[in-house]
Amino acid sequence: MFENRIELLEKIDDDENWEEVLDNNYLNYLEYQELYHDRDFGNATDVFKKLLPEYFNVIHLINRKHVKEGYLPDFDEAHYDIGIFLVGYSIMPIILSLAEIRPGHVIFVVTEDTEDLVDEIMEGIEVIDAEYYEKIKADIRLERLEELSDPARIFKTINALILENEGRKIAIDITGGKKTMVAGSFMASAHSQTCDIFYVDFEEYDLQRREPCYGTEFLAKLPNPSEIFSIVDWERIKSLFDRYQFGRVKNELSRIEKNIRKHEAYFDEETKEGIKKITTYACGYECWDDYRYKEALDHLPDEPALKVLGKIEEYYGDKLRFHKKTANSFPEANEEAIRETKSKICSNNEWLSFYLLDRLKNARRRKSQSQLQGTFLRFITLTEFVLILWAEKENVFPLNTHDSQTQSSASHIGFTNVLNWLENNGSVIAEDVNVKELKKLKNIRNNHVLIHSIKVVDDMNDLKRAEEYAEKIIQNLLKMKGVNEDKIKAVRQALEFKKFNELVS
Repeated sequence: MFENRIELLEKIDDDENWEEVLDNNYLNYLEYQELYHDRDFGNATDVFKKLLPEYFNVIHLINRKHVKEGYLPDFDEAHYDIGIFLVGYSIMPIILSLAEIRPGHVIFVVTEDTEDLVDEIMEGIEVIDAEYYEKIKADIRLERLEELSDPARIFKTINALILENEGRKIAIDITGGKKTMVAGSFMASAHSQTCDIFYVDFEEYDLQRREPCYGTEFLAKLPNPSEIFSIVDWERIKSLFDRYQFGRVKNELSRIEKNIRKHEAYFDEETKEGIKKITTYACGYECWDDYRYKEALDHLPDEPALKVLGKIEEYYGDKLRFHKKTANSFPEANEEAIRETKSKICSNNEWLSFYLLDRLKNARRRKSQSQLQGTFLRFITLTEFVLILWAEKENVFPLNTHDSQTQSSASHIGFTNVLNWLENNGSVIAEDVNVKELKKLKNIRNNHVLIHSIKVVDDMNDLKRAEEYAEKIIQNLLKMKGVNEDKIKAVRQALEFKKFNELVS
């Protein structure tokens, strides 16, 4: 007996005769048990108090070893504000645990039968650590459980204690409770992210007596399921992902991956691959949402929409990079490149559909995040882009036109020019669009951009109308270009970001 314990203790201090120490402790403990069973409580208490200091010292040495190895927190540094202890009929494990954890405040969860044992537990603490005993003796709280057969009732009791001490660091020791008490308490503590769960384990088992071998106890920390599986975190990640907060999703997943490496034994390869998948989509969607299509395609090479958008970015980017280098020599080069690029996009129905509808979805993503200023600006600016694109492609302002109401110069068409022309002449491009109202929205956009206002939308109807007009004008242009409803629907579907549950199902 004690072979494993002696081997561990000799690694800590090989000068001590540990076999003799453990044998004496065990004999004293057996004497205490016999006296207690014979109801000789006075002598039993005397033996118990004599036994405790050396008995605890051995357990403490093993616990400190486990602290160094990372299996237990350093109780001197990781101070617990609250300690909740389930009190059963065996008080030794509770004394050992409480004397090791030393929380600032102690709550004993008792039954009618075990309530009187609290005094004995506190006497044991006084023997082991008189200073700590003096610190907590006046602040001991008892929480009585009336119904022991229903884990749900116990869960509610323990959960109420946790909520009552929300934000404080809590240690819960489940060693002393009946099975129903342990089940309910474990569920409550696992439900919380502020609790650490402890129990007193044994290194050896006495087959002859059919019980754990006293003298081989050590304190163990149960990994909290909420910590291992990041239960609360996943709900937050799901919410962030579906609200397009991909940068924050990446940060959260990075932390969870570190946690998985820490508790790797609990996770299968399928789960790990699932997390990698979510991370990949978060990276890809973050780039996509920022119009970095080619970079997004590196993460999501099988996305059909990105293949099209990537081609547009490649063409558009090459044109501008080339002309920026020559801009000082040829001031008109940038403008020429932009006109050429817009013409290229407009002449390719597939490019045009993906380009415009993606920007529309981008604005709507901002709307779902309640970024009202950015959303409003995006809708109006997108409408401006489409109308000027149409006007330039259709040559609605011939070069010999000098009407001041429609054109400020022969080489440039502005948003106001197009809106004035549409108000006077009408066109299919503005079908079902109130041009006067659109001019008003354009002026609101311009005024707020100029003064850098933080409050763009005084009336939510302005935002609603801006969205409706952007949608309608894009649809009108695509129909004029011969893009049918089925094609528009297919493009919209290809541009849709997957939801979190689609990736993890």
